[in-house]
Amino acid sequence: MKRNEPIKLKKLLHAAEALARLHRDGHFTIMRFTTGWKAVWGTPNIEEKDREYIAQLKNRDDIQGALLDLFKLGIGETKP
Repeated sequence: MKRNEPIKLKKLLHAAEALARLHRDGHFTIMRFTTGWKAVWGTPNIEEKDREYIAQLKNRDDIQGALLDLFKLGIGETKP
């Protein structure tokens, strides 16, 4: 991959899926809000405890940015 070439969505999704299968029973969630994209490991409970956690995540302009943030969280992230 060239230095300035954007990371392909397909590669990011495959990597997230593989990590989720190994560490999170296959679960990760990608969300699109009015303000942007977010992603978390697991399945969030948006009605209760995880709402504040999700609100604190940075909004990204595209799904690639949200997935890159997901990898920065680390698979051991306890929320959700």
